[in-house]
Amino acid sequence: VGPERLATAAVASLLVACGLAAALHVSPLLTCLALGFVHTNIARERQHLVDSVFADFEPAILAIFFTMAGMHLALDRLPVAGLAALLLFAGRFAGKLASAELAMRFAGAPDRVRRNLGLALVPQAGVAVGLVLLIQEDARFADVAGLFAAVVLAVVTLNEIVGPLLTRMALGRAGELGRDRLRLIDFLQEEHIATGFRAATKEEAIEKLVDRMVRTHPMGAMTREALLASVLEREEQASTCLGGGLAVPHGLLDDGMPMAGVMALSREGLDFPTPDGRPVHCMVLLGTSRAERDRHLLVLASLARTIGSDAAFQDQLFNATSAAHAYELLHGEESEGFNYFLDDAD
Repeated sequence: VGPERLATAAVASLLVACGLAAALHVSPLLTCLALGFVHTNIARERQHLVDSVFADFEPAILAIFFTMAGMHLALDRLPVAGLAALLLFAGRFAGKLASAELAMRFAGAPDRVRRNLGLALVPQAGVAVGLVLLIQEDARFADVAGLFAAVVLAVVTLNEIVGPLLTRMALGRAGELGRDRLRLIDFLQEEHIATGFRAATKEEAIEKLVDRMVRTHPMGAMTREALLASVLEREEQASTCLGGGLAVPHGLLDDGMPMAGVMALSREGLDFPTPDGRPVHCMVLLGTSRAERDRHLLVLASLARTIGSDAAFQDQLFNATSAAHAYELLHGEESEGFNYFLDDAD
């Protein structure tokens, strides 16, 4: 689908959503948030929506948005609103730090994520400014609308000045600066990893991995049955148990589909026939189109060299207690030897 058609469809969907919101007397802000949620999680072309559809006129939309909000800010209210704005800023900042720390502890996230996520959540803009615009139109808040706008816009201004600096600091402390480039196994994200995996047979394990891939990846027109048949056919030709506790079953994806993968980890091990007689502790299901055969071979070689041969790395990965821990091992600074940036290899 071309960007022009996507842009037309996106604008049309916004107009329809706003029209329905007005007709049903519901919040247009919540309606558009729901629309964005649908686009992001359901639309097959979601990876193109923001970059190719809204990139050209997004600055103009934001400029209008913030200008309209600024028009409601009366400077004579700032002295009165200043203390309230500082208290709100401090309370929000403390809440972000505490809630992020607590949530990441419950999620079992790595320390570098737990300690820095709160700082990265400080920036603020869209929804808060939208609420300022909405409250100006509500007669029930006529007496406090001006003060409300002054407090909220002052806090937003502080957060937009301090927030990006704190986000950059958080990214630096987490070791993520300069890492927004494609890496060899970037297709394996945290949601694609399962720990505590169990299966009685290799076929059952492959079926579970195929189900996980279908759930967590956009598969286009490719069905679960077609993917499963492709993986099992390859398995019949030769076992993909590589030894060293590693198995890498793989299947063929339709042309044009990006490489996809899921990982399953078993601390106890899966009792499958293997070249060295060791149980399988790590299974990585790869899905690759014919066009990405070269990258497929690089991934296989990298997995075999590291997961299948490095005893220290095996000990850490096979005993990972959460998907977050496993993801950290695969994508952290120590992994750059095998999960390298693709442009560095060119």
